[in-house]
Amino acid sequence: MDAPETGLLALNATGELRYLGPSSGSFFASYAASLARSCVPAQNNQGGPSSTSDNSNSNERAVNVTNLNQILSPESIRLLTRSFKLWILPLYPLFTHTDLDSLVGRCVNFQTTPRTEDFAQSREIIVFYLVMALGATNVTNTFKESQNAAPPRSPLPSASLLYGTALDLFEHNVQHLRPSMSLIQILLLISIYSSYGPSGLSQWQLAGLAMRMAVELGLHCSHRNWRITEDDIDRRNRVFWTAYVIETTLAYNLGRPPSIVNDHITAKLPICLGEGGLAVHHVRHRMIQNKIISSVYFTNPAQPPDHESRCRIIRDLQAELDDWKTRLGEIYLHEQSSSYPLSYWERLYHGTSFVLHRSSPLCPHPSAESAEQCIRSAGTYIDNLLTVLRTSNVPLTWMLVQGILFAGLTMLVTARTTVSKLVTHVGASFLLVDFANWTRKCSMCMAIMNERWSEDLVSKLDAQFEVLANDTLKTVAASLTTRNTSTATPQMPELRDDSNLVAMGPLSNISQDTVWPDNQESTYMDPFGGLLGFDNGQTFWNIFPSQSGFDFLDALGPEPGHRQDSYIQTSTRSQDWTDIFLGS
Repeated sequence: MDAPETGLLALNATGELRYLGPSSGSFFASYAASLARSCVPAQNNQGGPSSTSDNSNSNERAVNVTNLNQILSPESIRLLTRSFKLWILPLYPLFTHTDLDSLVGRCVNFQTTPRTEDFAQSREIIVFYLVMALGATNVTNTFKESQNAAPPRSPLPSASLLYGTALDLFEHNVQHLRPSMSLIQILLLISIYSSYGPSGLSQWQLAGLAMRMAVELGLHCSHRNWRITEDDIDRRNRVFWTAYVIETTLAYNLGRPPSIVNDHITAKLPICLGEGGLAVHHVRHRMIQNKIISSVYFTNPAQPPDHESRCRIIRDLQAELDDWKTRLGEIYLHEQSSSYPLSYWERLYHGTSFVLHRSSPLCPHPSAESAEQCIRSAGTYIDNLLTVLRTSNVPLTWMLVQGILFAGLTMLVTARTTVSKLVTHVGASFLLVDFANWTRKCSMCMAIMNERWSEDLVSKLDAQFEVLANDTLKTVAASLTTRNTSTATPQMPELRDDSNLVAMGPLSNISQDTVWPDNQESTYMDPFGGLLGFDNGQTFWNIFPSQSGFDFLDALGPEPGHRQDSYIQTSTRSQDWTDIFLGS
């Protein structure tokens, strides 16, 4: 058997030698290359704010790999490297600035002959072009951030051309790729590049491959008797924790279990010497999210915790989040020149808080205090993101669109399912004023993204969210009205009255928290599926378990003609994360 086809032999837990399959050979590399192609199927035509050139892609594709140096000048390389440092390294601690500069310096000297037989050099060139592609993706924002920066004299290649070049080289060397630090770096950079498109199956698989390869190489472990330098140990840690951040983010957003839990990790966090503090703090945040997945969104506990234990878990996780936010302020004082404003990082805190306090398998019936915290955190998340959109040059990604949708939809369903508790706990003004205001701001965020991107999908999502919001505001108002018939009917502000979107049926007066039935008809949520990356049956999070009686889909409105009859039955099947956003 040829070496590229030879699988990995390893000792299992009992000390037996086992064949682990061809994960180290050409099969794995070919599969990874295929996933890399599928991660961004429409990236070339996205034409969003990150586009680097108005030239036709067809003309750029005619450029041969061997003469890329004619369009990627040293001046362009410096600009794209700076763009990468501004927008990627603050989020992912993959490289130190010094290591990145060394890599770019080496690759500049041999980019004229990238199809080399030196396999280590080939991997470095692939990493180089992926770095350049990510720099090109964000170069427009780099110009905005650096007002005195002059555009390069030679035209910049597009991000899609640079990314395609990297994938061509990747596929050319597929027979010689082995699990290594540089191969994991390649997979991680591809995952980061694909984050500018909708999160979906291919991204999650690719990030999982990178993480499993990192574990295969032992990057998750720390040993006392390393025979390598401290710098090399730090490089190992940077690769592992970047894989951890990317995979945890995707698992968290898609509602799937991550490949590794914190209990199995002994690798130290990357070293911060005057730079990278925010990226390392980003890792700490994803570690908290990993705990939330395992402690709050578990699906098969050996013994269900009692009420006091559930409350203690929520309190402890919230305390960790509070400590993370406090340390964030201290770290940001030393990195105020960061291209990402403080509000960008604070939104992570609030986004995780509302996920912690909404209905979950751990607490299917959240208390009034948790419901209030959930809505306030989601509303503050929206406030933060609106500030980011208005005052910063942070690149728009589909992750941001997903985040604002998660926050808005969580507010809607929490308000509808806990309205009676909330009125008793915080009063009607919270729902009439604060909740309505945050809902309006969520729509404003969607409108801003739609204006900047000019994407049909964002426009549809904006219109669809307003339909859902208007229906929820009317339902909450009707519920408040029946609680005190001696007062006038509260007037809930609507975002926009558009009869062309959907004909809203009459609302029944509801004085108790709404119980949502199981319904097989299409729902208002259908248009969100493509963006959010969910496919029926792929996810596991029971955000609204069957015992709670909630069905988020019908909560946000079946067709008016189906409402009356559908309330007769209640859901008897387990609800997973997919059911929240897609029809059955």
